[in-house]
Amino acid sequence: MSAPAAELQVRRRGFSGLEGENPLVTGGSSGIAQAIAVRFAELGANVAINYRASPEEAAGTEAQVRACVRRSAATECETSWSRATSHLSKTSCA
Repeated sequence: MSAPAAELQVRRRGFSGLEGENPLVTGGSSGIAQAIAVRFAELGANVAINYRASPEEAAGTEAQVRACVRRSAATECETSWSRATSHLSKTSCA
């Protein structure tokens, strides 16, 4: 489905966007998660990006999110550690 067709589908379902939302995208430095982070920004969200071992790629994702005139924070964190994840969710894009 092309991007304009996808936009139309979103509007038909009554989805008004993500304005004011602050999602945390784990693994957001590359692949599908990177695309999701950028799409969230396009829909109006400020996006927190978590990465494990690729700060350069995370910085690239962060730049793409900020190009959508959104706030973004890229943070390295091992999400299998519950204390680290709790701190990450409380401090990202605050």
